[in-house]
This record gives sequence, structure tokens and C-alpha cells, in this order.
Amino acid sequence: MDPVTHMALGAAVGHFVGGRRLGWIAPVAGAAAALVPDLDIFWPLPERSVDYYNVHRGITHSLFFGPVVGGVIGYGAARIHRAVRSRRGQPFGETDAQAVTRTWIAIVILAMVTHVLNDAFTVYGTQLFAPFSNRQFGLPAVPVIDPAYTLILIGGLILAWRSGWARPRARGMTLGALVLSTGYLLLALAQNERARDLVFADPGAQERIVTDYEVTTTMFSPWLRRIVTQESDSLHIGFVSTLRPREINWMRIDREPQAEALADAAFATPEGEIYRRFARGIIHPHIVEGHDGGLVLRIGDMRYASPGAAERGMWGVEWPLAQGDDGLEIGGEGLRFTQRSEANAHVLRALFQAKAGQENDVF
Repeated sequence: MDPVTHMALGAAVGHFVGGRRLGWIAPVAGAAAALVPDLDIFWPLPERSVDYYNVHRGITHSLFFGPVVGGVIGYGAARIHRAVRSRRGQPFGETDAQAVTRTWIAIVILAMVTHVLNDAFTVYGTQLFAPFSNRQFGLPAVPVIDPAYTLILIGGLILAWRSGWARPRARGMTLGALVLSTGYLLLALAQNERARDLVFADPGAQERIVTDYEVTTTMFSPWLRRIVTQESDSLHIGFVSTLRPREINWMRIDREPQAEALADAAFATPEGEIYRRFARGIIHPHIVEGHDGGLVLRIGDMRYASPGAAERGMWGVEWPLAQGDDGLEIGGEGLRFTQRSEANAHVLRALFQAKAGQENDVF
């Protein structure tokens, strides 16, 4: 999820764990520790490298990273805290010093672990068992940016601040925010199951006898779900509001047999092996003109797409094509691509209209 959400969750966890002993330092420490797993974005990689799919939300987002690295960071932070207090002439007693160390370690570990669990509630997912397994685990509960979820946590923190960080009542505020936000995640996950039921009830889907389909989130809230169905000669994309369902307006995307044949060769490359693991679910191979004027094979990840230019995938991997003796063939290294649809006031308005089940000309 986005950095603001991670910081808010880390601050709430940090305050609940250490607010009584550390006061305002606890939420600040939790917010800072919650950002540590996302430092993987600064890992030096060649531009557009497919290895990005291995690195981001990889080892730093495993269930082992927080307890191991977080324990070291927490212990070091506690030593610094005690040293600063000593310089100010306010040293801790032996018992208090040990309690402070335990509190720091708990704050950092829990802030980092909850960051990982939070990301696991998004479609992108995380490699929970890295480095022992590179399999990604993800639940289609919320999008990477969900203001309602974030505001629940921020609201609890504001109430805790106004109550006085070190007071028991303040810890009750952050505990309440943590409980409510967790309930929100579970409610959001239930929307995915509701959307699945709505797919089978839709007349358009019934006509095609849909058997292979995927339901994913859309930006800013869990109430609008994107459905991709897969048939022998085409894909169909539709959006459904779980607040106010209406008949789905399906958009057909024809399959490209030549692209799908080339995809088998693409997935046999090192970049293809990485992408096959990452792109869990429905993909869409298609041939487009590259930036240099030549043809490229693009395999879009249909979990992430939006009406417009990115209807066949907001990102994925593309391979240059070359003319061989038997026709087109893979002609070089696979690279990540990004394709954005236009985002403006009209599109945003249509998005929220669609979430409310209202007619619009975009979704």
C-alpha cells in the first residue's frame, strides 16, 4: 500500500505497544519502522529490468525480515535512546532500561510485520516466505490506495494525541483504530466474493457460459470490482459495483493467436520465467509497434488495467520481435513496460459514479 498508509499503521501499532512507556516517541518510531520494507525500491537495477518483480516486495516483505532485521534495528534504537537520556542526565535504571529495550524491539518488529501483512491484502501480494520461496501471496481486498482505510488509522492517532500519548485512554484510541481498520479489510475482502456472485448473475456472462474469470480491485475503495473473463477467442472486461449492482457493460478484447504462440517462447526466456511467477491470473499477449518502430510482443497483466490506453494491462513485459525463417520470433531481452490511461476530472468522476452503481461513459 502507499507510504502514508504504512506510516499510519506503523504509528498506531507503535503507539499501542509502546505509548505508555515511550509517549510520543512510540508512534514516531512505528511510522519510521513501517517504511523500512519499502526501501527495496532503491535497489540498483537496470532501467526496466524484469528483476524488479523479484526484488520489490521480495525478501524485505517476508515474514522473516521483520523479526530478524527489526530486532537488530530495535535493539540499536534502544541503545541510542538510552545514551541520549544519559547525556541529558536522565539515565534509566537497570529494570527500566531492559523494559525500554524490549519495547523498542517490539515496536520495530511489529511495525515491519504489519506492513507485510497489510500489503498481503492487495492483489500485488508479497513473497511472504522469501528467501525460502519466491511465491507471492495476495488477497484482493483493497487497492494500493484506499483513503477510508488510511483515515481510520489517522483518526485514531489524532484522538490519541489529543488524549495524551502516554495515557491509557490514548492507547484505547489506537487499539480501536486498529480493530476498525482490520474489520474494514475483512469487509473489503468480502466485496470480492460478492462481485463473484454478481458475475454469475449477469445476463452477459451467462450468455458466454463463463468458467474462467478473475475479480480485482479498483483505485480508492473496494466497492467497485473489475472482472476479466476468458473465453476461447476473446477476453471480456467489465466493472460491477457491490453497493448498487447493475447489468455489467462488457468490453470485448479479441485474442491474437500469433501473439499467444509467441508467448510460449517468451515465457521460456529468463525474463519470462520471472514474469510467469509474478503475473498470477489472466494475462493478455498482444503485438504492438515499439518505440523504435519495430514490433514487440507485450504480455499485459490483466489484474492491473483501466479503460483507455491501459485496457490491455497497465504494465507487464515486452520482447522485441524479429523476422525469422518461419515468421516472427522473439528477438531480444524482455523488458518491463508501463502503459497509463488518461486520468482527469472526468475519469475520476466516472470512477466514483461507477462505485455507486451510477451510469457513466467510462466504466
